[in-house]
Amino acid sequence: MKISLKRKSRWERAIDPIASRLKGKTLTLNGKPVTAETTAKPAARAVGGLAMATVISAVISSLRGRGES
Repeated sequence: MKISLKRKSRWERAIDPIASRLKGKTLTLNGKPVTAETTAKPAARAVGGLAMATVISAVISSLRGRGES
């Protein structure tokens, strides 16, 4: 018999503190339960997209600045 422990993914480790506070309580939106996973993933993607847009904007501004000098 083989016994092993499964390591949690980085995402699961990040969500655990939030999920533990919400245990026993159900937040609903339009009658559907809202979980930490369904809320946090889109939020993380939005923040990541905003960061990427900022980086791209900075690179474009830098390239424009070099061409004018």
